[in-house]
Amino acid sequence: MTIMTKAAKQARLKLIKKTHKRIMREEQRQVKAALKETRRLMKIAQNCEATQTAKDIDAFSEENMFHKDVDRYVRESTDIYDNYKATVSDSEDVR
Repeated sequence: MTIMTKAAKQARLKLIKKTHKRIMREEQRQVKAALKETRRLMKIAQNCEATQTAKDIDAFSEENMFHKDVDRYVRESTDIYDNYKATVSDSEDVR
């Protein structure tokens, strides 16, 4: 075990305090940046809500459909594809 002198202890304590202060400032900077980003996103969301129309919300309009190629989407999920094929073949038999 090494014995530290009083000056060495003070220097080490000063270094620890300085490091702690730096870390706290960095955390405060990150919190401020997160709040600024949140405010910016909230402002964008409010503007979107104000300008959004019923047509934009309609999930079944051509512009808002994400999966236009339904066969490919269904084929990628095998369980759904089996059910889909059974339903399609049943509905074709009825026609």
